[in-house]
Amino acid sequence: MVQNKWIWRSSVTEDGDSLTGHSMEVLETIEQDEDLELEMLVHEDDLTEFKQKIAKVKTCETDEPIESVFRLKKADRSFIWMRSTHKVYERDANNIPAKAAVIIEDISDGIELQEQLEDFVGRLEAISFKNSHEVRAPVASILGLVDLLRRQGSLLGYDKVLIEHLYKSVKKLDSIISDITGLT
Repeated sequence: MVQNKWIWRSSVTEDGDSLTGHSMEVLETIEQDEDLELEMLVHEDDLTEFKQKIAKVKTCETDEPIESVFRLKKADRSFIWMRSTHKVYERDANNIPAKAAVIIEDISDGIELQEQLEDFVGRLEAISFKNSHEVRAPVASILGLVDLLRRQGSLLGYDKVLIEHLYKSVKKLDSIISDITGLT
């Protein structure tokens, strides 16, 4: 049966430095108890799903890669985001997974960038809402009032020219607001 030992050992360099900052001795100690190992290294919010992925590797019937994204606890008690991809490459006589390869990569920068992008998109959506509702509403009101004045027919000379100029300016402003809304 596939063991988890290779997951944490794979994060240790030839110099004995660990991606997590844990010493090889600590990793070897916690490897003795799989539940303790997972609880000490995997963020509690990711633990259930991570255990399910490990169970899937141990019982999978295909050789398809199994991917997991989780937070890994560092020795300084901070967390880094990791993606692990497990692939069974050897099975026993009963077709039970016996050996699996794993690739673990630190995706913390990507997760941080994704969170920043989500925040930025949220702010753009707020701007779009304000633009399309709070800014455009008064412009639409002015446009309606100016249009009423234009249709009244009692305007003469210079007043008619001013109202026509006001109408064209408000219409242009309305078009610009619509274009900005379309961009967001």
